[in-house]
Amino acid sequence: MSVLWFVVFVTVLVGYLLLEGAVIGVGAALPLLGRSASARRRIVSRIGPVMLFSEVWLVAVGGLLFGLYPYVEGEVLSALYPLVLALLTCWVVRDAGVWFRARGTTDRRRLGCDAMVCAGSLGLAASWSLVLGALFSGLSGPPVTLAGLVLVPVVVAVSAAYGVGVSAHLLRVPESRELVRRHAWAGQMYPMAVLLAVAAVTALAPATSHLLAHTSSADSLLVLTVIALPCYTAVVAVQWWGLRWMARNMERAETARRSFF
Repeated sequence: MSVLWFVVFVTVLVGYLLLEGAVIGVGAALPLLGRSASARRRIVSRIGPVMLFSEVWLVAVGGLLFGLYPYVEGEVLSALYPLVLALLTCWVVRDAGVWFRARGTTDRRRLGCDAMVCAGSLGLAASWSLVLGALFSGLSGPPVTLAGLVLVPVVVAVSAAYGVGVSAHLLRVPESRELVRRHAWAGQMYPMAVLLAVAAVTALAPATSHLLAHTSSADSLLVLTVIALPCYTAVVAVQWWGLRWMARNMERAETARRSFF
């Protein structure tokens, strides 16, 4: 059962990184995607719901980490405390820019929110790169490793290309489609998603035996199987339906008189 739940944990983590990677990529590429204020409004309003979906998966990752590997959770958070702090800071900055942009009363404030979205997204991509590098190195040294530093430009570039592809193919932003027509690399959504997933799995590979050795007791796993597994299945189904509904009703929601984003 410990192997089954390890697979579930990795699957949920990869699912979060794919959803969050789309939001990070769109935010990082926002200056390229939205040359005008109206274009940036369209992009932010369409990526906002995806951001909320990804945060549900983040809660799921945290819950699984606490329930399955309570000892490892404390170990990881202690070893990566500066990076976790950077992640949280960039997360707040990015989310604040997304939430407050629609409430900006002047062009200057909206432009400031756009800058927050872009800066927070770039910071998140860099922070996650350093986290993946530290995990790959086995948490045996400082939180900032050579592997993490090498990953930073790679993850930023892959996330930006992935975000452009998501914006063009799933969010159907006209400016993104035009960018994809001019630059074919920007439309490679699925290869970029595979690269992000492979990076996450590769970073976790050295810690596999350590995680399996510190899995919670059989009773705890049984409780998770009975309670949590059906909940995660329902979350996946609801979010899949929500993404499909959002894709079909994108233009109508965007022109609504009241909007969250």
